[in-house]
Amino acid sequence: MKSRRATALFLFVVLSTSFHMASADSTPSAPSAPLPSGSASVPPPRDPLSAALFTGTSKAPPEQAWKNATLISGIRIGADAARHSCHVKHIAEWVRVDCDDMRAARVDILAGEKRDFTVLGSSDGFHGENMTAQFSMRPGDRRIIQWIMSDTWSFVWLGENGDWLSGGSESRGAMLGVVVQVDWASGPEPIISIF
Repeated sequence: MKSRRATALFLFVVLSTSFHMASADSTPSAPSAPLPSGSASVPPPRDPLSAALFTGTSKAPPEQAWKNATLISGIRIGADAARHSCHVKHIAEWVRVDCDDMRAARVDILAGEKRDFTVLGSSDGFHGENMTAQFSMRPGDRRIIQWIMSDTWSFVWLGENGDWLSGGSESRGAMLGVVVQVDWASGPEPIISIF
């Protein structure tokens, strides 16, 4: 009988100690110090997608201003766009669409409003590396913009002197890409989709 009581008492002490320690750990801790403004873990500012973002008829912002542009949240992003790190940012009514992980791409406007549409990152205006589409947003706009890049293979081998030699590259397989659709003609609020 004494051994049962001792066992029960032992279990009670162990369980109550565990419970007390767990409840002590769950007390809120003091707030941590704010992160410095240049910290990599501070997310960039974001604006939710709405018509109010795009009021105005200003000139295109200078390149320097885009370094502090605000990302737009509420964009419909498909799996391919997410895989290629596509995002949309704005300054007033001006918008830039970037796909950070699409190199050697071509960007074309397939349909819709061509007003203020510019492709950046290329000397000939439509293909090159690190392509960015820039345009202004106005009520009634509709646009379809396409980024494409080919599935390329490089011929590379080790030379006699230990250096790598290349025989060039060749496009093989399907083209890869994403499509951006802007629709501000179907309702009072714009819709931007990247897929």
